[in-house]
Amino acid sequence: MQKPHGQAVEPDDLQTIQFSDMQEKALFAEAHLGEQAHTFSQSPLGRLMIGRAFEEIEQAKADALAIQWWSPFARRRLKQAQMRAQVAHLFIRWLEESKANGDDAYTQLKARM
Repeated sequence: MQKPHGQAVEPDDLQTIQFSDMQEKALFAEAHLGEQAHTFSQSPLGRLMIGRAFEEIEQAKADALAIQWWSPFARRRLKQAQMRAQVAHLFIRWLEESKANGDDAYTQLKARM
């Protein structure tokens, strides 16, 4: 959310804002988190982390395809590759969900005005 002068709302500001009810406060907090997720996604660190997650997914696929299936360790190596890919997918999914939830909350707040 943005203050009238274009400054971002900080979490401490939530204590001073008068909300009409608890749902409005929850929506405001969710919209704020979504804004932070958008900002993080566009930051150098966010772009680096997202890129690393996609690289990890691709590397896990390559590692899974390179497994020698006759090896006694094949099953363990496949599970390790699957877990690495899953963790990277989860990071991306949680970030996208945070952005989408924030956008939805912002839309709901605008509809209340």
